Amino acid sequence: MLYKLQDIFKERKSDTAIFLGSAESINDITPEQWEKISKHDTFALNNWHYHPFVPDFYHVEVKSENRNLWKRRQIQKAKEYKNVKYICSSEINLSAFIDPKMFNVYVYKMINLGYERIPIPKYRLDKKFDPNSLTFAGGVSMSIVFELIYRMKYKKLILLGVDY
Repeated sequence: MLYKLQDIFKERKSDTAIFLGSAESINDITPEQWEKISKHDTFALNNWHYHPFVPDFYHVEVKSENRNLWKRRQIQKAKEYKNVKYICSSEINLSAFIDPKMFNVYVYKMINLGYERIPIPKYRLDKKFDPNSLTFAGGVSMSIVFELIYRMKYKKLILLGVDY
């Protein structure tokens, strides 16, 4: 099913958001720790589907060179990922799905601020934002997910596998 981004706000089940990065330290998490992590809202992006843990929210960022590989992974993981809430830019990544109607896809309009390292303008973070847009800033896709987490009003954000 295709949804507007603003519909994702009601999907929050915890006061804590956990961002799952793909740096090496993510492999050090024990099964007991994954069990605790699963009790909170988890966010992943890019090629997270190579990890065994299934996130609650998955931001899709697929490049043209790995689009077909990503589609194959969707087929392989379809059963495990059936309840995942995918977050997808309408302009870029909707075509990455084998059939978007098979998945829970929340579509947003991307506001690209470019690759300059500049602060996100205050108007983007106050209540005047377009509820169906997210900001891409500084060439960092995490900025999109962090803005969404901010707007979903989580009380805590925990970063795992972000070793930079």
